[in-house]
Amino acid sequence: MKRELLLSFIFCCLMGISHLEAQDTFDDKRHPDTQTAKSTATTTAKFNSQGLPIKKDKRTSSLTARTNFQMPSVFNLDKAASLYKHKVIGKGKNGIPLFIKSEAKPETAKLTNRQSIEAVCNDYLMDVSGLLQINDPSFEFKTISQKTDAQGLTHIKLQQSFKGVKVYGSEVVVHLNKRRQAEAINGGSRPTPQLESVSPKLSLAKSLVIVENDLGTTFPKNTSAEGGSALEVSPPEEELLIYTLDGLTYLARHLTVYPNIMDRWEYFIDANTGKILDKFYHTCTLHYDFNEDETHSDSSYSPPENGSGADLNRVNRQLNSFSTNGNNYLINTTKSMFNAGQSEMPDNPVGAIMTLDLRNEAPEEGVKVFHVTSNTTTWNNPTAVSAHYNADVSYDYFRNTFNRNSINGQGGTIISFINVADPDGGGGFDNAFWNGKAMFYGNGRLAFKPLAGGLDVGGHEMSHGVIGATANLEYRNQSGAINESFADIFGAMIDRDDWQLAEDIVETQYFPSGAMRDMQNPNNGGARLGDNGWQPKDMTEFYTGEQDNGGVHINSGIPNRAYYLVATDIGKDKAEQIYYQALDNYLTVSSQFIDLRLAVLRAAADIHGDGSAEVQAAQSAFDTVGITDGEGTDTENEIPTANGSDFILSLDIRTDDPNTLYISDTNGENFIPLTTTRVDRKPSIADDGSFAIYVTEDNTVNAVTLDPNNPEESVLSAETIWAAVALSKDGTKLAAVQNNQENIIYISDLVSGESQSFELYNPTSADGVRTGEVLYPDALEWDYSGQYLIYDALNKLENGNGEDIDYWDVGALRVWNNQSNSFGDGDI
Repeated sequence: MKRELLLSFIFCCLMGISHLEAQDTFDDKRHPDTQTAKSTATTTAKFNSQGLPIKKDKRTSSLTARTNFQMPSVFNLDKAASLYKHKVIGKGKNGIPLFIKSEAKPETAKLTNRQSIEAVCNDYLMDVSGLLQINDPSFEFKTISQKTDAQGLTHIKLQQSFKGVKVYGSEVVVHLNKRRQAEAINGGSRPTPQLESVSPKLSLAKSLVIVENDLGTTFPKNTSAEGGSALEVSPPEEELLIYTLDGLTYLARHLTVYPNIMDRWEYFIDANTGKILDKFYHTCTLHYDFNEDETHSDSSYSPPENGSGADLNRVNRQLNSFSTNGNNYLINTTKSMFNAGQSEMPDNPVGAIMTLDLRNEAPEEGVKVFHVTSNTTTWNNPTAVSAHYNADVSYDYFRNTFNRNSINGQGGTIISFINVADPDGGGGFDNAFWNGKAMFYGNGRLAFKPLAGGLDVGGHEMSHGVIGATANLEYRNQSGAINESFADIFGAMIDRDDWQLAEDIVETQYFPSGAMRDMQNPNNGGARLGDNGWQPKDMTEFYTGEQDNGGVHINSGIPNRAYYLVATDIGKDKAEQIYYQALDNYLTVSSQFIDLRLAVLRAAADIHGDGSAEVQAAQSAFDTVGITDGEGTDTENEIPTANGSDFILSLDIRTDDPNTLYISDTNGENFIPLTTTRVDRKPSIADDGSFAIYVTEDNTVNAVTLDPNNPEESVLSAETIWAAVALSKDGTKLAAVQNNQENIIYISDLVSGESQSFELYNPTSADGVRTGEVLYPDALEWDYSGQYLIYDALNKLENGNGEDIDYWDVGALRVWNNQSNSFGDGDI
């Protein structure tokens, strides 16, 4: 057969494998300028498909196997062959996956056996870079931590940066199995930022002045305190970072400032203009209205014996103290974390549990701080006994249950302050809080008794420190509600005899239910938002306002109830391990409710296995409270194999050869001519290789069956108006554009003979706003689902000088609806 053939384009129409091919448009993509204005759109474009081997039942069978296919969010043409198969489970508002489950391909297993963990992680990040919309993960992600859990799984937390500058709120965690193969990634990342410069114009000094003016204060250098540096007001902390707000990206100075011992504020200042982009209060309080904390008195954990005293609940507690010069200090140095060599006693212990007294002064600049002392082993200070006991038991809980060495995980000193007065005028204080360094207890005023009287109060506040040292959940909106929820969860597990919080310290005239919060029933006897103690029980009652830092105390009732349901189903011992695994190894600073669900499910699977009763219990609990995610999305589907032989379709453009299309075997031999019709554009081929459709030199649309023994050519449209066509993969739908400046794409259903036209527009970021500078579309291609048509189009804008600016862009047009088996809505 013919051997010497000029092959302008080779089409691998492999019946066993499907390929997405770029539409070539020859030398010039501009259509003949036959009109000066856009044509009036016609409503139909008829194509005669009689005689074509269209398999009318193919549409259903092929689409069933491709139900989960979705268009990629970014094209990465330079990436090497994928090492993994991925499934996306949930996407954020920016379209970036929240959780990707991955399965290593066989060749990957051989590769990872010879690689370091760092190399495996880097290769995996490159593999998912297209899904994450990251240009170069090796430059944009830096490791924060790496740990191996009790199940032998390795968790690598990474921070995204751009040109060396941290991207705020963008952390991911890569999870490796025991064979050092990546099996998942989760977190909240951002697409690669588009900033020209990361050099700030605004100095740090000017930024601080802006914040001081906004707060109406100046920042103190330190406080005078007996306790030394641990009791000083922290100086401002600053970090240059990239901050995203309302879809816009800024270079910002992030300042954490402490006007006094209690208050902590987070500011984000535009590093070029000095504008305050965002700010929020970051002292973790217990209750929005009264700043309450949770309390309890019974626990299975006992501190060491040394002295004793009655607590606020009139229970005698065994306490451990430090003795020097005939004085006993309420400082516990018996824990394994205590470092005697580095400690300066009694003011600066390292690895101790210490209780200090503000003596009814507010935590303000210049406040005096006093040790709690006794000249005997009997303690007659019930508030101090309660606070010290709370800290002791809470430390033991985290140490014995999760092998966590203190709040920071590294044996840091635990400090409690008692007798804290209201910062707004002194007197009784209806609050307990964690300020990032220590726990503070007020003595109540209206709604509460002394807050140190609640064990779950102390557990709650210490848990805020643990949360900050692990996931560091941002204290606002949904991430802040998760923060509050975990503090409630661990507070309730430290004081685990019921599901109520702060029931030992509330005044019932303010909380008629007898508790501040109820994890079993978050409505807590109330009927609506504003009733004391009321929280939403599920997402139908979710609070969307700006109060309470976006509802951190209000909306925490929803994940609280989910935990109650999980723990009731599988037991508290299993539930707390699953949730700690989720907090420590899956959640990140910007995690939302859906991330919590995904993290808990994954943590349950880590400990108990995929499909286990524990995983099912978590699924059911989150479904019940309305935190759902739907089905996962396969990002690399196994396309159904088509029966048939492989071949090559070739186009010969030489004018001395009457034939144009040839079919041959995959060795480039045994060429058989199919037609002598001159072909104007690249043919479009059905997935099973049964026929091809093309535009001719005369601008008609023809088709030819790809049967080497009996090729048959037919004319689908004899009108000489066509410029390009594209056949859907299943061969049932045809897309076409005319050879004039008309912004219309025509879609024909070759099965029914019906057709519809779609007028193009350019979508914008504003909801419902479209622009109409599209002149005409050109190259066309279908996605595998048969619902979307990808096209490029010429656009024209007029600049300020009245000159035209032409540009091409690529769009995806929804032309078909597989569920209704009818034309799509035309969204782009």
